[in-house]
Amino acid sequence: MVRIRHFEFLCRSMHIDPTVNRFRVFYQLHCSQGFYSFAQRSSAKKILLTPPKSFHEWKPKFFFIKSGVIPMKMTFRGTEDIVVENMKTLESEIWYQDLKDIPSVELPERALVVAGMSLHWKMDHEDKPVYIKDDRIVSLYVVAYKREKGKMTTIPKGAGEELWFQQIIRNFARPRDEDLAAQPSTGVGKFILNFLIDIAILRFAVFMRGVILQYFFLNRRVD
Repeated sequence: MVRIRHFEFLCRSMHIDPTVNRFRVFYQLHCSQGFYSFAQRSSAKKILLTPPKSFHEWKPKFFFIKSGVIPMKMTFRGTEDIVVENMKTLESEIWYQDLKDIPSVELPERALVVAGMSLHWKMDHEDKPVYIKDDRIVSLYVVAYKREKGKMTTIPKGAGEELWFQQIIRNFARPRDEDLAAQPSTGVGKFILNFLIDIAILRFAVFMRGVILQYFFLNRRVD
C-alpha cells in the first residue's frame, strides 16, 4: 500500500494520470511466504527513496471474513509462482521523465486533500488548498521533503471554477444510484442470514457457558 499511495501522490501532485500500466512500469508483483507485495523493477528508475523495510503491529489490523457472506467462490492464493514481466522502460516519454523521486514519509491530511486522495474537505468550502513556499505556490511533491518555510494554506477558487470537493470526488469510486436500487442476487440473503445465525449461536453459547460456570461456582460456595 505504501508504494501504491506514494505513486498516486507523486502522479497527482505533478498532474499525471496514475494508471495501473504506469504503476507497473516501476513495480512487479511479488509473492513470498503467502504474502503479496510489489517489488521495484531493476530496469526502471527509483521514485521511492528509503522504502519501508517492515511494519510493526500489523497483525492486529488483520481480520477474517466468513466465506458464507461472499456470494462467489474464491480460491486461496499465495502458493503460485509470479511470472516475471519484462516491461519496456519508457525513458523517452515525458511523464516518465517528469516523475521525481521522493522519500517515504507520512503525508499530512491536507496534502492528500490537495492531491485529490482524501475527501476530508467541506463540500461547500469556497477556497481550495495549495502548498506555498516563499509566498508562492509550488508543486505539491515538495511536501515530502518537509522543507522549511513551506506550508499548506488555502486560496480563493477562480471565477467559474468548481468547488474543490467536486473536483476531487471524481477520483473516488462511489456506488451509482442504479446499483443501490438493484435487488441483491439470489442466494446472497441466505449467506448473510446463515452468518447472522452463526453469530447468534456463538453468543448464546458464550452466555450459557458463563451461566453454567457461575452456577457451579455458587454451589461450591454453598457446600
